[in-house]
Amino acid sequence: MKYLNKRTNILFVDDMSVCCRIFMKGLSGKYDMHWAKTRDEAFYQIDKNKYDLVVTDFELGKKAPTGGLDVIRKSYEKGLPVLAISSVNHIEEVEGLGLCEFMFKKQLFKNIERVISDILKKYRKLINNN
Repeated sequence: MKYLNKRTNILFVDDMSVCCRIFMKGLSGKYDMHWAKTRDEAFYQIDKNKYDLVVTDFELGKKAPTGGLDVIRKSYEKGLPVLAISSVNHIEEVEGLGLCEFMFKKQLFKNIERVISDILKKYRKLINNN
C-alpha cells in the first residue's frame, strides 16, 4: 500500500509475543517494526525513537492492566497517532484522547494492512492540513 514504506516506523506494544508475531507477519516488509512488551519499554522507545504510529494493547499484563492507557497518553504528548487494541471493549476509555482510535484485536488481525494504511493516511492528511 502506498502509505506504508520503508520509512514508516511503527511501535507495537503488547505483552503477548504471539500477537506481535501476527502483527509483524501481517505487515511483513513494509515498515520498520519495533516491539515493546511493557509500558516502561514503550515509554523508553517513544522517547528514544521517532514513530509514525503506535499500536498498543490496552491491557499490558497483571502488573499494568491499564498500561495501554498510559502508553496512549505518552504517545499523545509526543503528537503520535495511536491505535489502541484489545479483545474487550475499551472504546469509552479512549474517547477524547486526541489521535487515538480503538479496534478489537480480531478486527485488526483480519485487516492489518488496510487498517494501518488508513490510519496513516488519515494522520498524514491531518498534518498536511495544519
